[in-house]
Formats: sequence, C-alpha cells, structure tokens
Amino acid sequence: MTEQTNTESLYEWIDQMAGAVQKNMGLTYLEALAEAGENLLQQDVVQSLPDEKKEQLQEKLKTDLPPEMKREE
Repeated sequence: MTEQTNTESLYEWIDQMAGAVQKNMGLTYLEALAEAGENLLQQDVVQSLPDEKKEQLQEKLKTDLPPEMKREE
C-alpha cells in the first residue's frame, strides 16, 4: 500500500469529521460537511462530540493538516 498524500489525508479527515458530526448531531451529510469545513478553518473541533471521538479527530487534524495550511501562532 502506498503512503497517502496530504490531499488524501485531508480528504479522509474531512469525511471522518462529517460522518461523526452527521451521526452525533443528526444532520444531513451536506450540513455535516459544512460543519467539518468550519472545523478545518478554526483548526479545532468546535462541535459537541463524544470526548473520545473529538480527541481522535483533533489529533488527526494536527498530524494530517498540510504545513501550508497551519495557522501561525
């Protein structure tokens, strides 16, 4: 199996985030995708999700977000 590119990793994160938001907030996939985009812009998970899932998605965002997209602190 080949290594994922940054784009593939980011897409996978967005899809996982949208699925988690959809499941836990009762939204359509399209609505959840918009929420995932907000998380990407904020570079944080801003929805109320179960702690374990939220931590998993936050860690994946930190590790998989391409360096060019990371906000300078």
